[in-house]
Amino acid sequence: MKSLTICFLTAATAVLANCAKHGSSESRKQDSLESRERISYYDRNGDGKVDQEKHQYRDVADADWELRDEDYDGSYEKRILYGFAVTESAVDLRVPAGVKIEPTP
Repeated sequence: MKSLTICFLTAATAVLANCAKHGSSESRKQDSLESRERISYYDRNGDGKVDQEKHQYRDVADADWELRDEDYDGSYEKRILYGFAVTESAVDLRVPAGVKIEPTP
């Protein structure tokens, strides 16, 4: 009975130790999804205005997504999520101005 109690206490201690938060709040913030995000802006039709916004996450699978201005009128019409399957949804958002436009890949 004594050895069973010792085994139970050892297992409980190991489980509780793994539940504790490790590191400072700064190190957890650096490891968050927001810290892994890279936003790129593209001009697909060459008019000098943004019409594609890509959100990519370093070392994260199935999280990338983008916004597209399909009719080049200054508003995003489509949001595309690249997860297990490609999912498209309708949006109505203004295209940002004053951002750095990347060369088209």
